[in-house]
Parts: sequence; C-alpha cells; structure tokens
Amino acid sequence: MSYVIARVIKVKSTAIGAMQYHNDRAPGEHLNPDIDPERTHLNYELHGEGCFLPRKYAAEVDERIAANRTSGRKVRKDAVKLVEGIITASPEFFEGKSEEECRRFFEDAYEFVKAEMGAENMIHFTVHMDETTPHAHWGAVPIKDGRLSWKAFFDGRGGLSAFQDRCFEKVGAPWGLDRGEKHSGRRYRETAEMKRDLEQEVEELREQKAALIDEIAYKDGQLYELQDAVVSKEIEIEQLKSEVKRQRSTIDRLERTISGLEERLDKAIGNIIEIADTMRWRFEPQNWRKVLSRLVDNPIAHAALAVRQNVARWVEKDARAADKVIKREVKSVRKELGALAAEAQQMGTSAKQLENERSSGRPESRSKGVDR
Repeated sequence: MSYVIARVIKVKSTAIGAMQYHNDRAPGEHLNPDIDPERTHLNYELHGEGCFLPRKYAAEVDERIAANRTSGRKVRKDAVKLVEGIITASPEFFEGKSEEECRRFFEDAYEFVKAEMGAENMIHFTVHMDETTPHAHWGAVPIKDGRLSWKAFFDGRGGLSAFQDRCFEKVGAPWGLDRGEKHSGRRYRETAEMKRDLEQEVEELREQKAALIDEIAYKDGQLYELQDAVVSKEIEIEQLKSEVKRQRSTIDRLERTISGLEERLDKAIGNIIEIADTMRWRFEPQNWRKVLSRLVDNPIAHAALAVRQNVARWVEKDARAADKVIKREVKSVRKELGALAAEAQQMGTSAKQLENERSSGRPESRSKGVDR
C-alpha cells in the first residue's frame, strides 16, 4: 500500500537563503548524507524553463510582495514570506517507474500546487532525483486579495489537513495512491539538510505548545467554578482555596515553561539558519572566518572560531577544523531540541494528570447538594 505525502512549513525571511541552498544544491558541503552528487544532474525545475535558472529566492519573494501586496505598511520582520512544501509518495510507489513516469507524477503535483497557491505566487517547484526517494520541494509567496497571509491559505491545523485531502483527490487518487491516516503521527522525513529537519521538529513542538495553551484556558474556567463553590459552600472554603492555589501554581508553571520553550526553540533554529547561510564561504577560508566573526551572538560560530583562534590567516586545514566543530555543535543542538520535545510531552502528561485529579476530587462528589 503506497501513500501520497504532502507537508507544508512556514518560512520567514532569515530562512529563505538556506532553503535555496538545499533545493538548488548550491556549491559546498551538504549535511544530508543521502544526496548522491553523481545523480544531481537528474534534478530539474518545473516552474520556469531549464534546470535551476540563475536567481535568488529572497529577491524574487520580495519582488512578488512589492508587486502584489496592497498594504502600504512595512512587512514585519517575523512575517511568513514563503510557504515551503514537500510532495512525494511512499518509496515503493517509485519502484520500477521510469524517469518519464516520475516526471508526469510531479507535473500533476505541480499543477495542483499552482491551483492551490496561485501561479502568480509560485517561486519554484524543484524535483530531487538524487536522494533515496524522489520528491519535490515547492515554494510560494502566501498573498491573497493583496494580503500577505499564511492563514489565508492554511487556517489552523484543519487548513493543513484540508490541503492534504485535496492533494490526495487531485494527485494521489489518479495515480492509485492511498490517503494516509490523519493525525497518525507518521510523517515523511527525507534525511535532509539539518536546517529543514529542525524546522519540521520546531513546527511540531509549536503545535504541542498551542494544545497546552488551550489546556490552560480550560483550567482557568475550572478555577472559576471552584471559586464560585467557595462562595456558596463556606464549609469547604479552606479546602477549595487550597485546590485553587495548587492549580493556579501549576498553570503558572506551565505558562512560564511554554514561554521559555518557545524562546529556546527560536534561538536554536536561528543559530542553525545563520550557520547554514555562511556555508557558501566554506571553500574561501579567510572570507568564511570573517563571516563567522560577525555572528557575535551565535555560540556555534564562537566555537568554530575558537578552535583556530591563534591562526593569523585561515587556510583550507583551518576551515576543515572549523567545519568539524560546527558539525559537532549542530549535533549537540539537535540533541537539545530532542530534549525539548520530551519536555513538551511531559508537560502534556502533567496537564492530563492535573485534569484527572480535578475530576476525581470534584466538590460535588464530596458533598452532595452544592447549590450552583
């Protein structure tokens, strides 16, 4: 049984360069071990003629926004400027298929994305044939009715699910593919460049954060009920105050933890993006050193510079030493993000336990006849 796979992520301005670095196989060392450079010539671009026209995503994105956005306000620094997506199928779908058959599948996917996002918003539709599973990366500026808005295309988690439903109907079903289970927890994970993997993991953690915020709002409503019971049932006042205080303390702790979690996630992904943007200088050691030295707030850059701190001028061996340190530091950051994911899961479990304790200890179960 083979499935059609479609994933979408938000991309802010700081990450656009890293997206193109991966998609166009820009010169330099890529962190994805599954990329076969001897097959890279088989990759192709469906949006526009030829393969990988000389261009820059960032400039094209800004041009589309300037041309099609009607608001005169300055675009916010943290605005989602690019929607970046992946479309592929289970590996067994491609077994035995010719390059022409694979191309027709991706052409159908390209037509679907153009219809969804608008041809005027498309930046690229890049097909990678040099990895384990053929797949396409696409990018589009989210402008609708003159507004730059992610929500205009994907309103909440239901919007993403609806997009996947339409992808199955228009692309998957005609090719005999099945619709994957909704919210099954399984997702396509090309063994891609570190930056792209981390973006996906961060998006999942942010969804968990949103669920925890909903849980907090629900428990605030429970607190109101407890406080009302205190007024109407004085005999239980001390016990109820203690319960209110305990739940308020737990909620406050969850709010602080969520806030700190988001800040750490944003900082970690920002550091990775900055380092990824410097990799184009990898084969110009002295220039690379200068670029890294400008990242004054990036601990990965500091670690890379420190290993060859006493060298007057970097040469190739110095760049190799710095590159080794960067890979080690990136691996450490990924481990930290894994710990953050575990922490988020533990927070969800704690919230569920709090709900169970609240349900089993409701005032009306301890004292019948409470007047509501």
